[in-house]
Amino acid sequence: RCIVLDEADWLLVLNCKVLLQSGVEGSILYQSKCQQHSRWYNLYMMPIIISTNNWIPEERHKIKDHPTNWLRDNSFVIRLGQDKMYE
Repeated sequence: RCIVLDEADWLLVLNCKVLLQSGVEGSILYQSKCQQHSRWYNLYMMPIIISTNNWIPEERHKIKDHPTNWLRDNSFVIRLGQDKMYE
């Protein structure tokens, strides 16, 4: 079992850090103002694969304290070219 996010943008990962880094306790994704409705998920030990054609632009890595620096340091990127095929 795993979760596959196909064609997810890098901004999605930055905006969903709480979900993607949830631990044993899980995380609340949202709740209504009156706290009557909420959505809770637990993805502990669940592999998450993100495929995209729009990963972080290289020029953003050069900006000090930019949020993409966190993403670069906490992700494993495999760049595939058109001439590669994996079975």
